[in-house]
Amino acid sequence: MKYSVKDLGINLSTGFHIYSYEGGTCKTLAAIIGATVMGNSDYIVHQWRQTANNLDLVCARSSDGLLVLDEIKQLKKSCLLSEIIMQMGNNEGAGRMAQDTQSSRESFTWLMYYLSTGNQPTDQIIREREGNDLLGAEETRLYNIEMILPTNYHNKTDKKQLAKELYSAVNKYYGIAGHEFISRYLKIYVSNKNEALRIYNQVEKQLHELIEAHKSEFAGYEIHGRIITAFSVVATAGRMAKFLKILPDEFDPIETVWIILSNYLKNRGGNVDQKTYLRKLYHYTVTERSNYFTDNTNENNVSSPKRENWGHVTKDNNKEYAEIVTTNFAKMYGLNDYRGTRNIRNFLKTKGVIIGDTYQKSSGKRYVKIDIEVLSKLVT
Repeated sequence: MKYSVKDLGINLSTGFHIYSYEGGTCKTLAAIIGATVMGNSDYIVHQWRQTANNLDLVCARSSDGLLVLDEIKQLKKSCLLSEIIMQMGNNEGAGRMAQDTQSSRESFTWLMYYLSTGNQPTDQIIREREGNDLLGAEETRLYNIEMILPTNYHNKTDKKQLAKELYSAVNKYYGIAGHEFISRYLKIYVSNKNEALRIYNQVEKQLHELIEAHKSEFAGYEIHGRIITAFSVVATAGRMAKFLKILPDEFDPIETVWIILSNYLKNRGGNVDQKTYLRKLYHYTVTERSNYFTDNTNENNVSSPKRENWGHVTKDNNKEYAEIVTTNFAKMYGLNDYRGTRNIRNFLKTKGVIIGDTYQKSSGKRYVKIDIEVLSKLVT
């Protein structure tokens, strides 16, 4: 890690949380296989439940390498996962008091990539345990990657036989690929320090081009620069391993990482069809407006017994705008999580339907402002 990632100007640790709601998807096995690249998985794979009290020490010992944390559901409920994600991503532990209680010890520091496993994505765990939504800063430090049930058993009768043979293999063979990678990379590093950066820039450009070519699939997703950086580093490592003859020529690291990245982007806010966003919004703000909104231009339109009062409709230069209370905007789509509504709002902004957010001091409420004319044209 210290021989490659720092050369790229990257100074924040990044994690990938492998989750699946179903059992038997081999999440832990996948993490163990990843660990064997660097060494014996017995020393690299830790349990979340054992890590909370000495997190900074475990991270420091894993610096410039790989850390695997298994079964996130076993994390003590007294521990705030949101704080742990930020601490791990920021590379520094909390300072500790020395035994004389008059001075503080130097805090641990680290730089690493790490894997986590569990049966739920982190946003769901944080919402259930802490009552908060996943913040963007937390999301770009630990990425949720859904594990899909394997269908290719590599000439084995079923996944159980495949898993059994893989478990047997990881207990015999480990550490060779990682050590050989570092050894071969150092030879290039000494002779040409710009080689890693050149490969990284090439990989990052390819991922940007793939996103641009598929941007219609991700409309509404805020693709933060850190997301591209995190996945580019992984693809760069694969590209370099192939260049160093550690991975076979037929392996395509860009294609592999792209499959994971595209699935991640598609799953960030759910898989609801984007046309559904428009139809639902049109239904509430146009077709059934009198049942849900007050009309500032026609106060007689306020008497419907079915009214839920989700906001109000205004006119400006003969154009109509619906201002929807933010919490009711989420309710409109049957959502309570910030990430899901953010996805919808970003999509509608790209279409010119949402033209801004407003805050009213008198009511203390925040509103999403909708251009009804643009919405109507898109739907009809």
